[in-house]
Amino acid sequence: MFFGYKKRYNALSLSVVPVKNPTYGGPVRISQLLHAYEKAGLDVLPICIATKHMLQKKHVNPQDIIFSKYECKKIQVRYGGDSSGASSGLADDFFSGIYAEESTAILRAIQKYFPQKCKVIFLEGPWFYGLAKRLLELPNFKNAKLIYSSLNVEYETKKTIFKSYNIENEEIIEGIYDIELESIKKSDLTICVSKGDQQHFEKMGAKRCILAPNGTAPPVHSPRTTYQQLIHQKTLKHTWFPYPLCIASSYPPNVIGFLHFFGTNLGYLSLETIIHIVGGLSDSIRTELIENSELKSFSWINNRHLNLFGIIDKHEIDVLKERAHVLLLPITIGGGSNLKTAEAMYAGKYILSSTFAFRGYEEFKDLPGVFIENDPIQFRNKLNEIIKMPPLSVDDEEIFEIRKKVLWEYTLLPVVSAINEILNKV
Repeated sequence: MFFGYKKRYNALSLSVVPVKNPTYGGPVRISQLLHAYEKAGLDVLPICIATKHMLQKKHVNPQDIIFSKYECKKIQVRYGGDSSGASSGLADDFFSGIYAEESTAILRAIQKYFPQKCKVIFLEGPWFYGLAKRLLELPNFKNAKLIYSSLNVEYETKKTIFKSYNIENEEIIEGIYDIELESIKKSDLTICVSKGDQQHFEKMGAKRCILAPNGTAPPVHSPRTTYQQLIHQKTLKHTWFPYPLCIASSYPPNVIGFLHFFGTNLGYLSLETIIHIVGGLSDSIRTELIENSELKSFSWINNRHLNLFGIIDKHEIDVLKERAHVLLLPITIGGGSNLKTAEAMYAGKYILSSTFAFRGYEEFKDLPGVFIENDPIQFRNKLNEIIKMPPLSVDDEEIFEIRKKVLWEYTLLPVVSAINEILNKV
């Protein structure tokens, strides 16, 4: 996608995460939604507004608006600073929204891209509702439709995350609730990812709420890196034995879920089992299970059972998926639906998951090769059992039907239809 002042946009997307080179849940979904918006005939300018420490340079587009950590810190202080958990970084999305709403410079920067009428403002999460409200007062935005999209019920998710980190700050939770409530009530359309979220948003007063679950895309056929080459590049442990694969970002629910199910001592795993972890979760698990000074007696055992790849390219992830024996979905908290669940179902491998990770995909829970365990001990025992099983064999016709239903082009069809209806009413 080309973005610049010379292109004539008729829609704006505001988010706290960038969409360039997306590698995890939120950015991947937003980038796919952008394609759906384009299918509805819109030229959308996506703008990410965030502090510098929240972003990597390779993910930033020219139109993205980056502000300093110092500016964020000033807003954190208003909500109690260090003493109240406001400086933990867990609410920086909320603080980004406050900064954007109060910034005249951001308002002017966005206006430059819209010398003509804007038809739609897309809110990817509630964070920039205050900014959108200011934009709707301007001549070229005043008739724009407001469309809200979210991966979860934000105030509930944030409350759960705060609780897991022993943070109490009702002022932040109430602030998030207020902007989420207003975003939903004032939007012409709300897009959600699970039936549970749909019911919740409707109770909050959504005018119209459609279900568009998370999906996945087929593997990218690009120059192949072999498993051996990838292991060599990362100086990790090669294994000829079946291995479990866990792909996740460092988003707190992913870290909390992994530690809940696997604990702090991996000595219960079969001697030859090496869990391969991809994404930001790798660094968090290294910190918690290998570098943690309180776990010195277990760190060598944990290190023996872990291959931590960090963030790697999509085609390299596909190599690991292709060779994996079982895909792990150890999630206990959060909201919405888990994008990695759709990816796991498309892969045609064994899946070991919590019930929570299948929210939004309940119809697939009884498929061959899917194992659901919610007790950590049972989860670990089941993993040791699955590792000893022969590779999963799924009927071609059955796997085709599963794959079709979890592709983005299928899951986001309701979005295209709903936007067409709204625009045709204008």
